[in-house]
Amino acid sequence: MSLTLYKPLGSNDEKTRLEAAKSLVTELSAKLNGEKDEKSSNEVQYALKRLTRGLSSGRESSRIGFSLVLTEFLSQLLEPSMAEKWEVSVETVLESIVKNTKAEGGASAQEERGSYFGQLFGFKSVIQSKRISTTSQWESILDALFGLGLKKSWLREPCAAVIRDSATKFPEDLASEWTTVTYTKLIASGTAKSSEGIAIWLVLQETSPSVQPPSGVWKNENPLNDSNLGTLAKVLKESKVEDAGAEKAVQQKGSWNQKLPIVWSLILQLYAKSAIDKVERKGMAPFEAFWRVAVDENLFAASASDEKKFWGFQLVTEVLSICDLHKIDLHRHIFSRNFVRCLINQLSKEDRYLHKMAEKTIRSVSSFGTKNPSEVLFLVESLVSNNGSPNFDNITKTKTVEKLLPQADTDGLLKIVKLFDGIILAPKEEEKRAIELRRQWAADHLLSLIRSGTTDKTEKWVGQVLHMFATYGHFDVSEAKPSLSPETQTMFRSRLLSCLSALVGGVEREDGEAWPYVATKRIAKLRKEGKYKFAIELDDEIQSSIDKAYKQLDKIRKKRQASSGLKKDQMSAFELLFTLVILQVFNGDSESLGLLDELKFVYDKIVRAKGGDDEEDGPDAGNLLVEILLSLLSKQSSLLRKLAQQVFKAFTKQLTAENLQLMFDVLDTDENADGQNELFERDDDNEDDDEDSEDDDVEEIEKMDVDGADEDGSGSDSDSDVEVLDESDEDMDDEEADKLNAAIANALKTDIGDSGRESSDDDMDDDEMMAVDEHLVNIFKARKQTTSKKKERREAAEAMKQFKSRILEILDVYVKQENHNPLALDVLLPLLRLIRRTSTKQISEKAVGVIRTLFKAKGVPAISDKKSAREAAWEILESIHNELLLDGSAAHTGACSQASLLTAKVLVAGGHNDKKTLSRIFNLYAKTMSEWMFVKQAAQPSFFTEMVNWANSTRNNMKPVAK
Repeated sequence: MSLTLYKPLGSNDEKTRLEAAKSLVTELSAKLNGEKDEKSSNEVQYALKRLTRGLSSGRESSRIGFSLVLTEFLSQLLEPSMAEKWEVSVETVLESIVKNTKAEGGASAQEERGSYFGQLFGFKSVIQSKRISTTSQWESILDALFGLGLKKSWLREPCAAVIRDSATKFPEDLASEWTTVTYTKLIASGTAKSSEGIAIWLVLQETSPSVQPPSGVWKNENPLNDSNLGTLAKVLKESKVEDAGAEKAVQQKGSWNQKLPIVWSLILQLYAKSAIDKVERKGMAPFEAFWRVAVDENLFAASASDEKKFWGFQLVTEVLSICDLHKIDLHRHIFSRNFVRCLINQLSKEDRYLHKMAEKTIRSVSSFGTKNPSEVLFLVESLVSNNGSPNFDNITKTKTVEKLLPQADTDGLLKIVKLFDGIILAPKEEEKRAIELRRQWAADHLLSLIRSGTTDKTEKWVGQVLHMFATYGHFDVSEAKPSLSPETQTMFRSRLLSCLSALVGGVEREDGEAWPYVATKRIAKLRKEGKYKFAIELDDEIQSSIDKAYKQLDKIRKKRQASSGLKKDQMSAFELLFTLVILQVFNGDSESLGLLDELKFVYDKIVRAKGGDDEEDGPDAGNLLVEILLSLLSKQSSLLRKLAQQVFKAFTKQLTAENLQLMFDVLDTDENADGQNELFERDDDNEDDDEDSEDDDVEEIEKMDVDGADEDGSGSDSDSDVEVLDESDEDMDDEEADKLNAAIANALKTDIGDSGRESSDDDMDDDEMMAVDEHLVNIFKARKQTTSKKKERREAAEAMKQFKSRILEILDVYVKQENHNPLALDVLLPLLRLIRRTSTKQISEKAVGVIRTLFKAKGVPAISDKKSAREAAWEILESIHNELLLDGSAAHTGACSQASLLTAKVLVAGGHNDKKTLSRIFNLYAKTMSEWMFVKQAAQPSFFTEMVNWANSTRNNMKPVAK
């Protein structure tokens, strides 16, 4: 027999190990089947000794390789005829395993550990050989395994695992007898009331339900019985539990293992199976009771160690995984009081010991909600009500609830809206401030649902949210306890406008009604019914204007329903304008009241075409419409911006050059306070700020960290569509600081910058001190006024940049819809001037984008063949070339090039690609190039190379040129 095959059994290389095992098993098989003599007997005994001894070796993969061969060897050796032939038995093999793996005296801890694991692998090989055929043999195995498990606490789990696995494979004819023996040996070992013992007990009950477990250990012979939950909880927590039936005390585990004991998984599997089968198991406590006693009041108790809470978090994740896999509802019982409290505490601060584990757990909760939309409502309720906190996201510094809400299905969203409605009507707070914050918190979450791009925005729940905001924002609702404060009502009106901002131009109703119209009619209906008191005080003049606007709105709606095509779009635009202006009036915007009369005039002039000649009957309706749109764009509101774009789309075909010029005038205005004052014709000293009424996204209720508002802004109603185009440093610069220091030093008659000189109050009498105080007050008052003025100028400049940015957006709409309109050429020069003058990169990029949109559009603006029209186009082309020479930036050059080539295409379109036209274009480029050569800050040369490329393309595609 080859002895060299033993060493490769310990190789880490699987192929080498398996080849050696295969060769050795073949040789041993031949030896066992051969003649028995003294030599062969010695060789068989040597093989058994060598294989069992190898199990205790810690070298590489020795235990794996040697146990593999030993299992195959024993499966042949312990075959009844072979066992008789070679005079061996299960008992003698067990003795050999213990003897050959036993550590010698004075062995190190590592050697002792190797010895114990060698025995464990050897006992497992005996079982896997499938040669245990009698109860006495099984008893011998049990004695060996239980005895080994008692030697070291860390051996109990692997030894119990071998017994559990064996119990699932008992021979059918011996299953009952072996189960009884196993119960007996388990009790005798003293481990029946340990986590390992419970695992064995539960497996035996599951695999042999006909065998009655011994009495006197667990009440009703079931560890999961109601009456045993208290004791079970202690055992699962691995606390010391007295076992009267044990022959010896069980050694407690000396160290904690972060891996969850297998018994927990077995228990969860039993409850999962019961839930899947929808059958309650006799004698087993309900899962809710088990979780409360064994987990919530045990692992998550306030006095529990961090290690036990770590196990608890693992259990939560495992339950969610099981429920997701089998679609069962055990998860509805795990969000218990102590668990949720512990979760919030650990998430709230990063330095908490279990913070990362809590993060992993909350991610599993979010993942479960994403995969099971029907359960989102339950998860949200569990986190923000019941045992949770309404401030869950704020306290934990996560966006769990905010991200969960949009994952709900349609039915869930309806129930979520109802949940928040209940919170609004009954916040369950006592202090006024807390009540307002709770209601704002609920409103903000509803708004986030509307704004979310993942929610299924069906009419039913979206309409319910709008009805709530419209009602609570405009009426004193008697169902609200306590009643809604004016500040809260203002907040709801703001949220209503923000919701409409998210819905306008996006989500459409099946009946074709616009969402703003639905909200406006809701208010009108409630006022007419008189159920609630209208919360907004309106004088007779405002009330009269509102009533007229509603009548006009009804007429427009009827006309829209009877119209089609462009006219229907225009009616929809007017409907939007009237409804939004009405809502703005209700929201306290005094300027909006005047817009109602102007809208009526524009409606009559543009749509109904009444009144005869425009010049005789008043201002141009087109100009007035554009001015109204510009007025809306000037306000810091995404809703009004979207509204302006919607309306603008409907009237682009009717815009004249004069109408467009109103927008160009804004683009040509300076981006500072002077430009703002010039544009709006107001005096800087008598500026009337009405920002609170014009911004539908102003926060009415100041936020607090704990009492309800989101610290990270997740629940805020800020206008996400208002981009910050420029940022200014509010700190004093060095020059200003020097001036302030000089003024103070002059007042004190000293030099602040002179560190070598000290000033003493003893040098001044009381009168002098009073004079200095008064002087300092005047200095700081002047400083405050200067700072205030600078802040106003910065804000004015920012407002102008925002205004221009929004005008560029609607000009982009215009060139997309009217790229064939000859007036589209008129936008080129104002945009080029803006690109050259603006100091804001975002504005420049938007202006370049508008020109690019027009340049890349299919087709070109179609101008008339009249001489005046063509000469006007030539003038635009020449002005573009003059503009080119005023700036050398790449953005300006690229925009000039596209504008020039577009105008050139317009001039040669329609059969005008004659030599005269083309020569005039090229001569203009040549003239520009000759001037460009001597300009200090010259434009990029790409302006001319792009013309050459266009000329070559035109030459290849055109028909023979007329001479």
